Amino acid sequence: MGNITKDKTDREKLIEKSIQNLKKWSTQSTPPEYNPPICTIYNPSFHRDPLWKKCQDELELNDSQQWQHNHILYALRKTNLIRPDAVGLSIACGHEKMLYYLTHHIGMVHGCDIYDGQSGFQDEDMQNDPDKFAPFEYCREKLKISQGDVTRSLPYDDSTFDFAWSVSAIEHFGSDASKKAAVKNISRVLKPGGMGIFSTEFIISHEKYRGQLILHKMTFDKQYFTHRDILDLIASDDSIELVEDIQFDAYKEEDFFRERPPVKYYSSWPVSVHGFMYCAIVVAFRKKP
Repeated sequence: MGNITKDKTDREKLIEKSIQNLKKWSTQSTPPEYNPPICTIYNPSFHRDPLWKKCQDELELNDSQQWQHNHILYALRKTNLIRPDAVGLSIACGHEKMLYYLTHHIGMVHGCDIYDGQSGFQDEDMQNDPDKFAPFEYCREKLKISQGDVTRSLPYDDSTFDFAWSVSAIEHFGSDASKKAAVKNISRVLKPGGMGIFSTEFIISHEKYRGQLILHKMTFDKQYFTHRDILDLIASDDSIELVEDIQFDAYKEEDFFRERPPVKYYSSWPVSVHGFMYCAIVVAFRKKP
């Protein structure tokens, strides 16, 4: 019983630190319940917005990246990037459902990943046989999968894509230099005015943290982002800028920090692990004209 009490006390302390940091970083006094921002930390109230709820209903996801996918689709719709002539790129895409979904809504969908058999997702066949992983019927002629490492280069011409997205992948890209190289490579293949958008895990209880979590079932490490890490990443490429200020408010503290949900939702909800607390964040940048 003593350990349980101590764990609860430690979590309460992390929550207090998180609330202090979120208020300090915030640029708005009250986050909107409707018309949610694009750049934002996880917010449990967004499903009340009709457009956000529409994206949630259409994707019908039930996995650990559910909120991230929903919010990225919402952001693409909000910025009018889901249109018949648009060309989109998913970075470190694996065999995610949104690849197939977007074939019904935009002109062309590209996906790129290393597909080296070491990720643990057993999707090495995706490049040659995307039908194998299709969750439903899709427009086969509108989907093209390529092999490539975004931290080194991308197999596409300059100014090819209207938008590029990545879900819970950039934290696995290695060093800070590798992450910054990835952003530069994504920026290169975006059209002027094109949008890059990614989700990742964001530390809310600490302003500085350089630890990492080793995922024993896979062969890569996982580096969480701090507030400064996010800002430094965007500032590292002078050809891009944030689409908007990042919203660091939670709608209601009692909603945001309530008891842990089932494990499958951990990557969205505030979770305490290894002495810090983190939640999902979505960040969007635009390539300058």
